[in-house]
Amino acid sequence: MQKINSKRFIFISTVCVYGGTSNHGIYNENSAITYDTFYSINKYTSEKYITLYKKHYNIDYTIFRLFTCYGPGQDLTNMSKGMVSIYLGQFLNDTPNIIVKGGLDRYRDFIYVKDVAFIIKDALTNKLLFNEVFNLGSGEKTTIKQLLDIMIEEGKFKKNIIITEETVGDMIGCVADNTKLKNIYKNTFEFTSVKEGIRKMIDYYNY
Repeated sequence: MQKINSKRFIFISTVCVYGGTSNHGIYNENSAITYDTFYSINKYTSEKYITLYKKHYNIDYTIFRLFTCYGPGQDLTNMSKGMVSIYLGQFLNDTPNIIVKGGLDRYRDFIYVKDVAFIIKDALTNKLLFNEVFNLGSGEKTTIKQLLDIMIEEGKFKKNIIITEETVGDMIGCVADNTKLKNIYKNTFEFTSVKEGIRKMIDYYNY
């Protein structure tokens, strides 16, 4: 970017910089950084590099700490990545049971992919988003039970829910305090509800 004289950089960081395996809850942009995985260390280090490039080379940036993004286009056959796609993939395949690792009371902040795309595109030119770090989440807490109930209701599914041992290192729960981002848009943008997002996703895969 320095060599080609680029003046704009948008970076997708992660909620994982706040920790989550031992530190769970609601995070704002000033919450303690508690990275506890190689992935989160990588992301947070990148954030620090980006701010230095602004200081030394005047490359404007926006850093988005992304929460749990989901939506049409996810690989429903991948059972190791994407909480929504993992469960929806099981509902839509021929297996009789839905396997949930860990308890149903774990929770996430699910943000619909179209909302993410809109904000990232807007960040290209919206000066209010320049040289800042933002939580990119819906601000809504959804438990695993609530998520599964929505899928069952919207998809008219009838399957058994089987709870197994949790994955070591899996995050208990996280929710974005997205006040900083919402203050940019005031009443001009509304995040897609999980119910509406799941309905759109089911329609997409049931074409």
